[in-house]
Amino acid sequence: MAAAPSRCLLVTGPPGVGKTTLVMRVFETLRASHPHLNICGFYTREVRESGERVGFEVVTLDGRSGPLASSKVSSRESIRWPTVGRYKVDIASLESLALPELQVKDDTDLFIIDEVGKMELFSSAFFPAVMRIIEANIPVLATIPVPRLGRDIPGVARLRNHHGAVIYTINTGNRDAMREGVYNHLSSLLQKRNAVRIMSRRRCNMKKHVSFKLNKLCFSVLFTLQHQALTSGSDLPLHKATPVGHACILARMPSQEEIKASLPASVKNFQEVKAKREEEIRDKRSGKEKMAIKREY
Repeated sequence: MAAAPSRCLLVTGPPGVGKTTLVMRVFETLRASHPHLNICGFYTREVRESGERVGFEVVTLDGRSGPLASSKVSSRESIRWPTVGRYKVDIASLESLALPELQVKDDTDLFIIDEVGKMELFSSAFFPAVMRIIEANIPVLATIPVPRLGRDIPGVARLRNHHGAVIYTINTGNRDAMREGVYNHLSSLLQKRNAVRIMSRRRCNMKKHVSFKLNKLCFSVLFTLQHQALTSGSDLPLHKATPVGHACILARMPSQEEIKASLPASVKNFQEVKAKREEEIRDKRSGKEKMAIKREY
């Protein structure tokens, strides 16, 4: 049996090699070729002033952005913020933008996470959100940093060693080939996912169709039996007394008043004549009984 295709694609490489550029080009190509896809996530980009990098910001795939880290922030709150080099990390801003984009939903086809790095992992809620996505078997394209001085960040190492992960290590010489490989991998995953979703929807529709047909058949049989009971003068509650009625007990059964109202005029007249005839017979019987009593006395 062939192994299931990896659903967690991790792009890694040295700083500045173009990991974010690769991921965003794959995203744009997928969005153009598969406009129906529901893709969630975020990416990070540099903030520059006068050509100098002064920080990073978080950008959602629908265009909303907020600060991730800055070397120029000097507010009272930032004193307690964690630091990476000369940058102070704004965890609250990261969580307010990134975490809602990482919510697992049934209609999400792909998650893009750029990146799972040291800054993002300062958030205690970030890594569990990433793992929930992976455990939900939803395709994910993420970037991770290379180990520094031979030491990997624990969260990144856990992702790198995950049994469902495949690593794409890029450099300046293989970026184009890697981008095509990542795109083809994701396209195959998404096509299979869409096929499974269509088959599941068809099965659900088939079950509903069969259930509807069965209920309709039972209702028709029961209505016929009740109609026959009424035309024969029986008041037997067939929806409780017949096997068909037991099969249809969950469906809404018409009352005898509703059935009487729907009967043809000839049947209604027959019912009225029959009722009058029965009343006359009862009157005659009661009259004869009274005469017999008088004779005895």
